Amino acid sequence: SAGAGGSLDTALVRRFDRRILVDLPKRADRGKYIRRELAKHAGCAVSEGAIDSLAARSAGLSLADIEAVLELSVRNAGKRRVPLSDGILEDAFELSRHGEKKDWGVEYLERVARHEAGHALLCRLSGRSPAYLTIVARGGHGGYMEHESAEDEPVRTRAELLSRIRTALGGRAAELVYYGQEQGVSTGAAADLKSASRIAAAMILD
Repeated sequence: SAGAGGSLDTALVRRFDRRILVDLPKRADRGKYIRRELAKHAGCAVSEGAIDSLAARSAGLSLADIEAVLELSVRNAGKRRVPLSDGILEDAFELSRHGEKKDWGVEYLERVARHEAGHALLCRLSGRSPAYLTIVARGGHGGYMEHESAEDEPVRTRAELLSRIRTALGGRAAELVYYGQEQGVSTGAAADLKSASRIAAAMILD
C-alpha cells in the first residue's frame, strides 16, 4: 500500500514493476505517421518531398514531438487562412527546434550564405548532399547545414569522418576565400571548429 506520502514503497515497486523501453520511431515509421496525420486535414498541400524531408530530419524525435510540430503547422496555416503547405510545415519544424526568425541585416545574411555554401560544396565533393541548408537566423545560429541522418549507419569509416571534418571547415574556408585573411576569420566558425575538433579527438583517442 502507499505510504504516508502517497507513493508506493520503492522496494515493492522494484519487485513487481516492469519497465519496457520503447525505441524511438525509425525514418519509415515517422514518414507513415506524418502522412497519416496530414491526411486528416482537408486541403493539405504538403508535398511528398516535404514529408520525406521532415521524416529524415526528425531523427531522435518521438511521435509526440512530431505531433506538436504538425499541430503548430496546422494552427499557423489556419491563422493565415491558407492551405497547409511545404513552407508552413518547414517553418513550424524550424520554429519548434530553434525559435523565431531573426533579422540581422543583408550584410550578415550574405556572409552566412557564403559560409553555408562552403559547407555545402565540401559536403557535395565528398559524394553526399546536404539534407537541409538554411541562412535564416534563429536562436543562437545565423544559419546551418544539416547532414543526412546517420541513424541507419551505426559504423563510420575513417574516410567518412575525414569528410565530416573537411565539411565542417568549409564555411571558414569560404569566408577566407571571399573576405581575405583579415576579414575572413570570424566567430561564425566557432561551432564548426569545435565540431571538427571533437571528431578528430575521437578518431585519435577512442
